[in-house]
Amino acid sequence: MARLKEFRFVWTDAWHRIDNGYDSVLERAENGAARIRFLANLTPFTIDLTDREDAFIADLEDVGVADWNQKEYTDPWAFDGDIWMFRLTYDSHHILAGGMNGYPAAFPQFIKLLHDQYALPRANINNKARILHGIKCAEINEITYMGFAAYL
Repeated sequence: MARLKEFRFVWTDAWHRIDNGYDSVLERAENGAARIRFLANLTPFTIDLTDREDAFIADLEDVGVADWNQKEYTDPWAFDGDIWMFRLTYDSHHILAGGMNGYPAAFPQFIKLLHDQYALPRANINNKARILHGIKCAEINEITYMGFAAYL
């Protein structure tokens, strides 16, 4: 039975250009096989989750993405910069999070997981110093869907 219902991760500059970032979408074949199609710096990349769907979900749980649910991370003192959005639905769980120049503490582990375990190519937007600054300066608020529409 298919556990993963939705996976979407977008990380772009403040103008929503993905040429230096990521965009992704979950695809499910008629036979139930799942794969995530990414654009990393506009270069297509696929993470095939055939026979790895449970492990992928467990990896995301281990990183702690559930703690991000309904949270918006912003650095109110940063201008321009970048925007990210994360949606994950599996079993009876639905996680929605995002931010503008701010990140959850586990964001570097999430990105490292995608790079190291699933071979996702690095995007130009991936700047460790900026991420660490965004973690340190992030204001964390509950998502208001009206305001969150800017990330979608």
